[in-house]
Amino acid sequence: MENIDALKRAGYLIIDKFFTNQQCQEIISSIATYQEKHDVPEVYRLGKERSLRYSVIDGEKIAQHFPKVWSLYEKVNQLVNQVSGENLMPLSNKMPAVNINIIKPNGEYRWHYDRNAVTALLYLNAVEGGQIEMYPRYRITLKNKKYSFCQKYLDDILQFNLVRQVFGNKVSIQPRRGLMLIMQGNNCLHSVKAVEGENERINIVMAYDFPEAEFPVEQDLDSYLYTNQQQVSSDPNYLQ
Repeated sequence: MENIDALKRAGYLIIDKFFTNQQCQEIISSIATYQEKHDVPEVYRLGKERSLRYSVIDGEKIAQHFPKVWSLYEKVNQLVNQVSGENLMPLSNKMPAVNINIIKPNGEYRWHYDRNAVTALLYLNAVEGGQIEMYPRYRITLKNKKYSFCQKYLDDILQFNLVRQVFGNKVSIQPRRGLMLIMQGNNCLHSVKAVEGENERINIVMAYDFPEAEFPVEQDLDSYLYTNQQQVSSDPNYLQ
């Protein structure tokens, strides 16, 4: 019950040593083997403060080539429901449901909110830099207008650095091998600082939402996040 209160109260929950070093290394080794045989898209979207610069193995590929990771995604669903006190489910769209994110040195991840209610992140290694910075329970969501121009305008204002400093409560978490972070992704503004040193930052991202959830922007958003196809200038998180 304490975990449920912590997630609802703080908007996030940290579980240290969710995975052992050996379990993390087994997945890292399987990722390396996959990379030897398959192309992994490198995504680069220029941003104002931080850009989107990472490589990704999407959920469709994971379902085909990483059965242990997919099984983990399904098992973590039970934990997410326990700590959130909600009845959440894996996403029906496999591509964003579970990802393996690989951020090389100097890579980073732009400020954003998730499309889904709760996100669980499992860190497979420790690196220099690469901290996730987040402002839990920070978003002001317009009812029934989540993907509108008005929502985009409001989100943009809240992302300004000065506004974050005044109204937000920043939490910074250094990647640690085996650490699990569970957060209310759709109202937690978050980003990844540039990775330093020589090692890649590798983590698994698992997304869960309510059974009736709908994502009218998911086609453009999937292309934006999981392919290196050229994009239109507008933000795919919102309806055009």
